[in-house]
Amino acid sequence: VIAPNYGFATAPTSFAGEAMIRAPEWTGNLGANYVIPTSAGTVTLAGNYYYTSEIPMMPANELSQDSYGLLSLSAQWRSASDKWSVTAFGNNVTDEEYLIFSAAGFLGNNRIWGPPASWGVQAEFRF
Repeated sequence: VIAPNYGFATAPTSFAGEAMIRAPEWTGNLGANYVIPTSAGTVTLAGNYYYTSEIPMMPANELSQDSYGLLSLSAQWRSASDKWSVTAFGNNVTDEEYLIFSAAGFLGNNRIWGPPASWGVQAEFRF
């Protein structure tokens, strides 16, 4: 008899034929940039969309993360001299709630959630 590794098995168990944990069947990523040259510098608009199918979090699929998508956007201005830039960005702009990790522990399931929507502005000076 072994200690409960996943909160469900108390003896050696075969998970043959089950999906591998934390391994979705498929994922996809699509990104695009659009560059607009101007007399004051360059403006770049960018977007990225990541999608994943359902993710089994435990053997025998006792817990799984439903499929989800994450959208990130940014807009950047870079000076004509290429010394200055300002970027506004947003990650997970649709505020998708998703698990990035889960495992059974002594006191129950431990879960780590992905970061919520975040926004920011970055300024850069090159010398």
